[in-house]
Formats: sequence, C-alpha cells, structure tokens
Amino acid sequence: MLREASKEALCTSHADDAHIWKSPVGLRYWQLNKEQIANGLRCTRVFILSDEELKNLPRRQAITETMKQQAAGGVQVLVTYQTSLPDDLRKGIAIFDQKIYSETIMSGAGQTIGTYLDWGPERLNREIENCRLLESFSMPLDSFLSSQR
Repeated sequence: MLREASKEALCTSHADDAHIWKSPVGLRYWQLNKEQIANGLRCTRVFILSDEELKNLPRRQAITETMKQQAAGGVQVLVTYQTSLPDDLRKGIAIFDQKIYSETIMSGAGQTIGTYLDWGPERLNREIENCRLLESFSMPLDSFLSSQR
C-alpha cells in the first residue's frame, strides 16, 4: 500500500516507539518511507510525547534523534504532548491518500497486538477530522527543539 500507491500519508508515533525505529522492521519501514518520499510522497508524522519521555533524558534524546532523522529524510515532523490530547487522539494511526485508515491496536500493557484497517467513508472522514484536530495540538519540530534548550 505505502510502497506502491500512496502520495500522502499522515501518521502518528508515540515516543515509546523510539526503539521500534531502530529495529529491523522499523528500519525497513523507514527505508520504504524514504523511497516513497523520493518518489513524491508527502508524509506528516506527529510524535506524541508523554511526560515520562520528557523527564527521561536518554529516552528524550533517542526520540529527538529519530525525529531529526525523519525530518532530514523529508518527513514533516510535528510534536505534541500526550497530556494535552483528548483520549481519542492518543493512538497510533496512519491515513494514506485520505482513502485508507490504519490504527495500531494496543493491549492494556501497551503492547501492539494488531492493526485495524478501514476504508469506509464514515470512519475515514471521522479520523481525517481527528487528524486535523491532532495537528492543531502540535508544533513543528523546530519549535519543540527550541523549547528544549
């Protein structure tokens, strides 16, 4: 899907996912992102940070490195704080070409247990509106970096 047809993607990533970006699966996914960006994909990724990540210097440094790497690779990186978000916006999602919605399903312990896909207009339109709202709670990476000095 991402590899073959997408021209626009909006995704979220929780700071807890920093280790995933360094894993073989995360590195492969990032490579696919870079290839598609080189072919015209416009990718926006909102990183959702918790208070724990902000207080834990090694974790904050790891996610900051990932955000900088993705921005340098052509992703429009936005940052928001989990505590500023309504509960229904605190989730891992991706919307491709405003046609396909994907949500990561998490266990109560925070482990990924599956992925939900939907292309029905009702759910898709609701989640597109949620993404617009999520973007309104977010700041550009440069603003986040300036606030951390």
